[in-house]
Formats: sequence, structure tokens, C-alpha cells
Amino acid sequence: MADQSDRELLEDAARPWDNLRDVLPVLKDASAGRWSWTENTACKYVELRIDMRDGGCIIRDRNGNRITPEQLANQPYGKGGLSWNFMNELRSGASTSSEGTKG
Repeated sequence: MADQSDRELLEDAARPWDNLRDVLPVLKDASAGRWSWTENTACKYVELRIDMRDGGCIIRDRNGNRITPEQLANQPYGKGGLSWNFMNELRSGASTSSEGTKG
């Protein structure tokens, strides 16, 4: 019986690698809060394997299933989410507003 790593090797060999250029827009959208894992829960945790020689990449969802850049980009409701810097932005806003109440 083949283990998971054997299955992954067979799957990777059967399908060409994706290109990192196709993944970067999704990462930029996620960073800016225009992509949310809540609209694509299989992608709450994503594994991205990059071949730095040619920009080829393999994307896996939270269950270890290989997905395409299009599947990663899927946002059926288009509501977006929080930027990756949300907590930092929140803290800066909170410190500014609390400074205004001192004194």
C-alpha cells in the first residue's frame, strides 16, 4: 500500500507544476485584505512549495490536497477579509485613541 508521500510524488509527476506568477496576485490580495480564508476554508492553511530555479510551484490545501492557483483564488462571495497587518493597525489605532483620552 502506498503511503501519502508516494501518492504525492505520483500526483506531482502526473501534473505539471504551477507557476509562482499565478499565485502572487492571491498572496497580494490576502495581504491587503481582499482575500479571506473564510470564503475558502480549505485554504486557511496552505503549503506552497517553490522551485527557485524556474518559479514552478506546488500548492496544497489544509488537507494536503494539491490545488491550482485558481482554486486558491476562489472567493465565491467577494467580501474579502482582514489585512495581514490588521492587529498592528488595530494596536496603532488603539494607542492613538487612548493617548487622546489621557490627561
